[in-house]
Amino acid sequence: MFEDIARLALVNAERMLEDSRLLIDKRSFGHAFGLGVLADEEIAKGKLFWLASLGFANTRLTGKELRMGERILQPFRSHRMKQGMQFGVRLAYNLIMPVLDDLLPLLGDKEHGLDRAVMMVPDYVENLFKDEAHWKEVMRPLFELVDIQAERDRALYVDIAKDKVTSPLDFSEQRCREYVLTVESELDKAKKMFGLSLPKELVREGLTVSLSLLKRRDVQKYLREHGAAMHLKSARKEIEKLLH
Repeated sequence: MFEDIARLALVNAERMLEDSRLLIDKRSFGHAFGLGVLADEEIAKGKLFWLASLGFANTRLTGKELRMGERILQPFRSHRMKQGMQFGVRLAYNLIMPVLDDLLPLLGDKEHGLDRAVMMVPDYVENLFKDEAHWKEVMRPLFELVDIQAERDRALYVDIAKDKVTSPLDFSEQRCREYVLTVESELDKAKKMFGLSLPKELVREGLTVSLSLLKRRDVQKYLREHGAAMHLKSARKEIEKLLH
């Protein structure tokens, strides 16, 4: 069931992005952006259920609640949870993908390959943090998610901000197009990730390293400086649920 939900979530996200493109063609940039945000959340839902399908903890679906051990997640209702998951899993993905070509051949060694692959992830991250410009570049795509909920609301509804009436009709074409391209890229990455037979031990190591990074003082300071304090806390919470 988990794999089916993950697959259907990506199919739905892809259809949303197709509809978003139609709205862009009609120059309805605000509503196109809002639909893009919903597509991004569906991708996050798909990633969560893909992780669940790997067998983390004692995972079961009870109604609309996904229970992992004693932890309860609400992937069908909680926007904040999905955004926290998107933030945390995107970080793990950004960390693992640069060395994935080196990791996959190791997995062919049935006796020692997995252990060696798991050890490579923290070694890579340790070297990554010797170059401040490099690790900040790895973090940069995460800022796409900062204040995305408020931005989505501005894109969909007539509102008042700083005594000025705002309308979806005034939403930036450039911002809309750039964001939809970002979500399309995330969808392609998710499809690639789902298509790989990654052992749960390797994925767990990626999440564990991501959690340790989110606890680093220099990383926390950097994320807070870019307005990501809320996502920092939420991402840590959601990753901890997956790992315990």
